Amino acid sequence: MRTKKVIFSILLLFSLFVFSQEKFSKFQQIKDAAQQENKSILLKFSGSDWCIPCIKLQKKVIDDPIFQEYISKNLVYVEADFPRKKGKLSADIITRNKELADIYNKQGVFPKMVLLNANGKILKTWEGFDNATVNTMIQEINQSTGK
Repeated sequence: MRTKKVIFSILLLFSLFVFSQEKFSKFQQIKDAAQQENKSILLKFSGSDWCIPCIKLQKKVIDDPIFQEYISKNLVYVEADFPRKKGKLSADIITRNKELADIYNKQGVFPKMVLLNANGKILKTWEGFDNATVNTMIQEINQSTGK
């Protein structure tokens, strides 16, 4: 029974994560949601189907149930994905991701995570993946947001 609950929880968190990717087609919508919910924004630039460090970051940190719960309670999470396979993203999301990259990832670093306040001001950035843990990420986010 416990296994079923764990699997259900993981599937629920994953569905919320996927929904968040399509939820905001414009950056202003992201900022509006963060302001309404009194949350910071965690923006992740990724090449989900070709960038090995991006895939490791996703598996070891982002997909972790503890981190997913932390995100749902504390952040508006947005992934700006740049997959090589065509058809993975809608045209609106592709446009949004390019706009976000023009502002926050002009160098095209992958993976790159940017912690923003609700107005879009950068609080902290992480580039690459250095085997950070969920606890380390949460601690660094809390320090940067003053929690």
